[in-house]
Order: sequence, then structure tokens, then C-alpha cells
Amino acid sequence: MIKKSIIAVVVFLFTTKVFSLSLEDLSKMLMESNADIMEASAEYQKEVLSAKYLNGAYAPRVTLSSSATILKAENAKDLPENFYSRLVYAQPLPGGASISLEADYSFNSSEYDDLCYLKQQPGLSFTLSQSLMPFWIQGQIKDPVKLSAKKREEYSFYQLQYIKKNIWSNLVQYYVYSVTSKNEINIYKNSVRLYEMQIDSMKALKAQGKASQSAILELENSKWNAEQSLMSAQAEYFTNVQNLKAICGQNFDEELLETFEENENYESAFFMGDKGKDPLEETYKLKLEILKTSRISEKQANAPVLNLSLQPGFNLNATKKEEWQKAWNDMDSPSKWTLGIGLDLSPMFSGLANQNKKKYQIEYKAAIDSYNLYLEKRNFVLQQYKDLLEQYINQQKRIDFLYDSGLKEFADYKMQFERDEISKLDFESSRVRVENLRLKNENIHLLVWLYKVFIKINTYN
Repeated sequence: MIKKSIIAVVVFLFTTKVFSLSLEDLSKMLMESNADIMEASAEYQKEVLSAKYLNGAYAPRVTLSSSATILKAENAKDLPENFYSRLVYAQPLPGGASISLEADYSFNSSEYDDLCYLKQQPGLSFTLSQSLMPFWIQGQIKDPVKLSAKKREEYSFYQLQYIKKNIWSNLVQYYVYSVTSKNEINIYKNSVRLYEMQIDSMKALKAQGKASQSAILELENSKWNAEQSLMSAQAEYFTNVQNLKAICGQNFDEELLETFEENENYESAFFMGDKGKDPLEETYKLKLEILKTSRISEKQANAPVLNLSLQPGFNLNATKKEEWQKAWNDMDSPSKWTLGIGLDLSPMFSGLANQNKKKYQIEYKAAIDSYNLYLEKRNFVLQQYKDLLEQYINQQKRIDFLYDSGLKEFADYKMQFERDEISKLDFESSRVRVENLRLKNENIHLLVWLYKVFIKINTYN
């Protein structure tokens, strides 16, 4: 008895679906496995890092270099004949400014009366560089480098939201089309079975001399048309399911797709970011801001540069090699100060400024035109959705009436069939009609729901 029970449980498990896939399940699958979403998400994470570290725009630059002159072996000394070392530390600052500190040290060695003497020379220099077109001179309050990085992060964020929204919309569409095309398959299967029953009945009547061959041929032709429509519906269903699998980035058994319910909480698995903003419109606006900010940075970077430098001078006496520290101990305060001023005017003569200005004007105008065209297209598409919704709602009212009428007719036919007042063929014809009306009714309700969703996710404050 126990063995039979175990076998029964095993058979039940293998003949029952272990799980099913709802629209919400597919939405979660989409967000986790779609290649375009994953790529856009990775791009957004890169922009977050860029905004945090500014791509090293204000990272200090440190360079160290050294050189030495060493004589051949027969003339070699304990020390190189010449030695030079240089350290430069430069710190970029907002507004096209930078501060640099340069320290160098050199010595020359020479022999006199078999003694080695050193002549040491330290050097120190401070330099301040400033663009003559910093962002504050251009009327910009915030640093364009930081502002541009932040805008690019926002642009990438809204780009990600747009891709999510667009791909999720396609997912919903493929899901609904998969269900409606499957219903169409069942409609045509029902029709083919009904035609087969009618043909068999007509052949029986023909044998009794109560029907003609032309009536049979007419039914055969109707059956053939239904079979062709069935094949088209099967091909459409296959295409929609394959699109559904492709967009989800995973393969699954289409038999696991759940029957759709209109009250399903479709938004719970879909993150649209700020629902009050159109993500694609935000990307257009941010592109304009990025172009403006980049133009400010460009003018700042290609303006003449003022350089101020201050260099103290130190004199160290020549000493014996063993007494090199004595020169430092005897060194007084700087013997002189050198103040330098320079102006790099080369950007004014390069022609680059005029080229960049024209390039900016072309790019900005193109971005403005694209933005305006998008707004027009968005309004047009939204109105199309509303028009289609109105048409489907009208069809829904009509099919609801027909379905209710079909149910009443089927109830009457069922009672008549049970009383043997009508034939089985008449009863089956009524049953098939009401079943096909039910499937058509479900399809219309699905399309009404689909366009309500499209209107909702494309309407913004």
C-alpha cells in the first residue's frame, strides 16, 4: 500500500507543472538577463565612478627624473662627474588654474691635488598658471568639470531607465500577442473540428439524397481556409514566443506561461525611476546641458594662459667630497629671488577657437532639433495609442454583447439537446460559437489592457 502511494506521488510530480511563468516573473527575468539592460546598467555604474573621481581631472601630477655622467673605467672616480635630479609636483585646480612646485639638485665633481671637490647646486621654483577664461568669467557658478561629470551620470541613469521602459514595453506586447495568438490557434482548431463534423453530417445526408456534392465542397473549402488560418496563427504564436524568449535572455517552456489576468500587478516588477519624468526627454535635455558645459570647459582650456613664477637662488661653496655637508651648513638665506611672468597666447593664433565655436553651434542645433522632433513624435504616438484604445473599447462592448448573447443561446441549446429537441451537430455548433466568442472576448480585453498600459507609461506630468 505504501509503495503504491509513493509511486502515485512520483507520477503526480512528473505530470504536474512544478512552476509557471507570470508576466511579473518574466519582467524580473528581463531585468536580470536582458543584454541591453545589463550593458546600460554597467555604463551607468561607470559614469557613477567617473562622477565620483572626475576621471582624475584634479589628481596631482608627480614626475621624477635623474641623470649622471660616469667616466670610463680608467678615468672613473668615486662619484659621477655630473649628477642631476629633478622633482616636479603639479596640482590642477578648478577654473583652469594649476600650482606647481619644482625642486632640483645637481653637482659637479672635479679633482685637484688628488683631492675630489664637489660643487653642489640646489634649485627651487614655484609656478602659478591661470587660464584667462575661467568658468566664473563666463558667467558659470559651478565648476564645469564637476557639473559635466554629474550631468553625464544623470544622462546615463535616464538612458538606463529608457532602455528598461522600452524593452519592458516590448516584453508586455510580446506576452499579450503570445496569449492572443494562442487563443487564435484554439479558435481555428475549434472551427476545423466543427467543419469536420459538418462535413461528416453532410456526407451522411448526401447518401440519403438530402444534400448535394457542392454543399460538401463548400464546407471542405471553408475547412481548408480555417486550416490555413490555423497555420498562420501557429507561425505567429511561434514568432511571439521566440521574441519573448530573446528579450528575456533566457529559454523556457512556453507551456509554463500563465493565463493572463487583467488585475495582475504589472508594475511591481518594473522600475521606471522617476515616474513623473520621461526618461528619453530627460536624456535630450541633459545632452543640451552637457554640450553647454563642455563648451565652457573648452573655452577655458583653449584660452591664453598667464604664468607667474617665483624662484629663490642659492649658492653653495665648493667643498671636498668628504665635507659636502659643510656647504649646506654654511648656506645662508636665498641670495636672490627671481620673479617671472609669462603669457601663452598661442591659442589665439591656432584657429581652434573659431573651429570649436562652429562645431558647438552645429551640435547644439542638431540636439535642439532632435529634442523638438521627439516631443512631436511622442505626442503623436500617444494620440495613436488613445485612438486604438477607443477602437478596442468599442469592439469590447460589441464582443461583450455577442458573448452574453452566445451564452444565453448555448444555455437554450443545451436544454433542447438534453430533451432531444435538436441534433448533436446543432448543439456542438452552438458550443463552438460560444467558446470562440469567449476567446475573442479575452483577446479584445487583453488588447484594451495593453493600450491602457502603453498610455499610462507614456503619460508624464
